[in-house]
Amino acid sequence: MNAHVNVCGTGGMHPDLPDAFAFAVTVAACMTLVLVDHATPAALTEYAAALTGLYTAWHNRPRP
Repeated sequence: MNAHVNVCGTGGMHPDLPDAFAFAVTVAACMTLVLVDHATPAALTEYAAALTGLYTAWHNRPRP
């Protein structure tokens, strides 16, 4: 008897895991840019606003 049940439908991976990973990588990259003086916090705010718009458009795209 096989007791394994796949409740996610994504191969056992939590559906929000890719989004959380992308968020963590983005935050780490932004912190690195600020810490090594390649970008100001104000500039990163502008970049974040643009990336938020792109992510929203991608996330809400029509899917087949």
